[in-house]
Amino acid sequence: MNRSCRFYYKVQIISFLICLTISFPAFAQHVKKAERAFQEAQEYFYQRDYTAALKQLDKAISIDPDFADAWMMKGEIGMETRQHEMAILAYEHALAIDSMLFPPMAITLARLYDERMDYDNAIQLLYWFQHRAGGKNADNDATVVRMLELAQFRQWAVKNPVRFNPESLGGNVNTSNDEYINMLQLDGTQLLFTRRMKGGSRERMEENLYMSHSDTGRWQKAEKFGLEWDYNDYMGAAFVSADGRTLYFTACGLGRAASCDLFMAERDTASLWRNPHSLDETVNSSSWDSQPCVSADGKELFFVSRRSGHSDIYRCKRNDDGTWSAPENLGEMINTKGTEMAPFLHPDGNTLYFASDTHVGMGGYDLFMSRRTPDGQWQKPVNLGYPVNTPDDEINFFVAADGRTAFISSFREGGQGGYDIYSFELEEALRPEAVTYIKANVFDNVTRKPIPASARFLDPTEGRQLYAFESADGSLFAVMPARNSYSLEVSSPGYLFRQQYVSPSANSELHPFAVDIFLDKLEVGSVVSLQNILFEFNSSELRADSYAGIVMLTDFLKKNPGVCVELAGHTDNVGDAAYNKKLSSDRANVVMTALIEKGIDAARLKAKGYGATQPLVANDSDENRAINRRTEMVITKMK
Repeated sequence: MNRSCRFYYKVQIISFLICLTISFPAFAQHVKKAERAFQEAQEYFYQRDYTAALKQLDKAISIDPDFADAWMMKGEIGMETRQHEMAILAYEHALAIDSMLFPPMAITLARLYDERMDYDNAIQLLYWFQHRAGGKNADNDATVVRMLELAQFRQWAVKNPVRFNPESLGGNVNTSNDEYINMLQLDGTQLLFTRRMKGGSRERMEENLYMSHSDTGRWQKAEKFGLEWDYNDYMGAAFVSADGRTLYFTACGLGRAASCDLFMAERDTASLWRNPHSLDETVNSSSWDSQPCVSADGKELFFVSRRSGHSDIYRCKRNDDGTWSAPENLGEMINTKGTEMAPFLHPDGNTLYFASDTHVGMGGYDLFMSRRTPDGQWQKPVNLGYPVNTPDDEINFFVAADGRTAFISSFREGGQGGYDIYSFELEEALRPEAVTYIKANVFDNVTRKPIPASARFLDPTEGRQLYAFESADGSLFAVMPARNSYSLEVSSPGYLFRQQYVSPSANSELHPFAVDIFLDKLEVGSVVSLQNILFEFNSSELRADSYAGIVMLTDFLKKNPGVCVELAGHTDNVGDAAYNKKLSSDRANVVMTALIEKGIDAARLKAKGYGATQPLVANDSDENRAINRRTEMVITKMK
């Protein structure tokens, strides 16, 4: 470098040092003003005078835009005053200026991102904390792991929404108060729900039960549920058994101060609810017990209790004498250390829906579904997805018998106010199995009076018993999966049994099999049509689904060893008379052979074909001809 160049650089350095010397006092003064404003802001902050504190912080930031401490305090004030957008902007500035000033600030900012459903930024910030600031505080590290799990689920759920088109049940059901769905009758015509409102001139909130009826798809004006006792204003969270004969509900403040217990009432023949009484202390505890749900077969009671210190779902089993077993906690697969509530077991008996604030969800209370395995274990709960679940609370859920139509209590824009009840079509993967039900009343065919009866349902092709139940008053009720066909047998001691082939059709969930059954006394000459024994078209070959009919007939003959029978085959009048007689005879002999193979003594059996000579109805339609094609059992001898 030549001399002239060295002289030039020396002059530049001297000039820079002179400028620095002149400007440093001004810069230092500048910083002091920002510091004084910040200190005043601190004093106001400790006094909770956030308006004055913000004024000083803005002054400090205007003097020194890179004042990270001032930005962080502004974020804190945003949190204290619930001005979350201001808090987000302030924390973002503070972290951009000095990310290591106070790293847990990133956790607070991630929470704010989560609240406004900005899951991408929340995840990015939490990853940053793990890699740059993690390992210094175990509580913070655990918090970040949990927040990441939630944010990643929520990010996925929003990007993969489930189908959800909720329809309000309308102003006849929903009001400006809170409405909570309790249950829908199996046939879909009656809705039971709880309405929560302020109790007149009193400040406390009251809950009352209401009922609405559906008329051609439109819900009628809800009416207060009628129960003959003095404490209707203390009732809520109710459930009616599948057969419509027993009401389970919650009542609070009765017997034990500030406690809620489970009660039940029974419906009489005039459809009035009577004899409300508490479930005994085997079920109820000194803690809060509420939200009952009973399985369709009446053998399981699910409810929510705080007896463990937090809200869990419990189950009782019905004993043979009608009492309930001691409650058992559903276990950690369903219950958490948080709050689980509002259990609903679908009539399929294996699909449980409930609300939780702790299982991984969208925030607040989310709705979940768990299926029960054949060995009785509950599978890991599945979140019902976004937008069924939102960052707000979703509670109280019910699925109709068809397995498709769901009802939800939720606070949503455009509603009547508070929690309203909505219906929607449930995503297929989240549906329970569709069910149908059978209602039968059994009578003596001569006296027309009800008689005790029992019923059993068999798999038509395997002959395996699927369901069995009894009734002292002849009123039979059963809920079963709608996808199957069944062989039904109804019997009563001293009577001839009745067979029925039950094949649910489309929409049978809302149009169940309901019938009055009249049984004949077991005596010589009594006849029963073997409707579960069917043949291939124009053939004497038994259909595969006739096996249950053979099993039923075999069991009857084994229970009544002194009975001898004739197996009579009948056809319609289509075709040649001689051919029909042979066909009917062949069919009768096929049934007799099947019984002999099952161990029935051939001497007790006789087979005869009558062709078309003994029609039950005129052969003038396809339906009537089907009735005339039958196999009957006739009692010929009794010892």
